[in-house]
Amino acid sequence: MTPKINDLIQKLKTFAINEGYNVVKVYQKKNIAELDDDYIGKIINANTFSISPDITIIIEKNNDYHLIIANVTDKNINLKMIGEFNVFSKVALPKYAFLITYKSYSGDILPILADEYLTDKLLSYGDNRFIIISFNETEEIIEQSIMPINQRVEIYEKLS
Repeated sequence: MTPKINDLIQKLKTFAINEGYNVVKVYQKKNIAELDDDYIGKIINANTFSISPDITIIIEKNNDYHLIIANVTDKNINLKMIGEFNVFSKVALPKYAFLITYKSYSGDILPILADEYLTDKLLSYGDNRFIIISFNETEEIIEQSIMPINQRVEIYEKLS
């Protein structure tokens, strides 16, 4: 999945730049608490974030440093994956968080995702919500897969 990951990292970097951030550093599958550089030290309590997202990006705007985290899978997203990523997001409180699949959603969670109230609760961390995205075989975003629904158009335009 390395070429896909590299393309995805580029999309996330472009997203951050379009949001007005500078991309400072990118890590893959690293425990955030074990990162040892000056930039991660500028993020409050980062040394306590004992999580290893597939992608961690340090971003900066006006000398304020934040994280983008993403988990990527080539399996259908299920409730366990959503729950795990929700915990990652609540621990790290990233500026942006993405749960990404190159497949779809498992059938058992579709009724849950159809309920806007439940989806909001599942995806919320702090004052934010993480984004779930599905890519097709040609690595294009499937717009109708983006959750939460109220951010679908905006996220699609910024990541496509």
